[in-house]
Amino acid sequence: MDFTEREILIAEQLKAAGVQWRPRQGDYYAEKDLSVVFVNKELADRLVHEDYSLMDKVWLPQWHQCRDVVDKLGFLLRDHCEDIVVEDDERKRFVGVAVESVHRGAYAAEGGTDLEAFYEVIFKLITSSAGEQKSSTKSGRMQGKVCQRCLSFMKLKEVAGAWQYVCDSCSGGQLSGGQLSGGQISGGHGPVS
Repeated sequence: MDFTEREILIAEQLKAAGVQWRPRQGDYYAEKDLSVVFVNKELADRLVHEDYSLMDKVWLPQWHQCRDVVDKLGFLLRDHCEDIVVEDDERKRFVGVAVESVHRGAYAAEGGTDLEAFYEVIFKLITSSAGEQKSSTKSGRMQGKVCQRCLSFMKLKEVAGAWQYVCDSCSGGQLSGGQLSGGQISGGHGPVS
């Protein structure tokens, strides 16, 4: 399994923020030199007795493990979306993840890969104070695209000659007055701000 350098760097932040790991067969971790190691049974048996916070190793959770972490933090995965954007004649992939808790609200994050987005949202969950609602992202690409009504990601579409964020999940609801000006969408039923 390949991991990007960015995934490894975010995983380091997760470790520093307090994410715990008990090595198991089938896991992956990164060394200080960013090389990735697969944990086989023999290695898992050796590592299980070490204190993760003192290890030089950084756990690289897989997709299903990220879902487990989100679940243990009391959140549910509400949406996962992908978008391809062309910037400066280069195709870029953006992935968004939105999670929700009845008591702590909705959080969203983005990344260039599924794992980057998941790692980012987990980092937000761990480092935010209880009750604080977050949905902004570092690049702003996904910012304001989470529907307040159903917590799904909204899509930018041309409607009646104007660009609007439209939520396909809740009966095609769209932002009121959602005209795109200066890279920002105004108004709305939807985006978590």
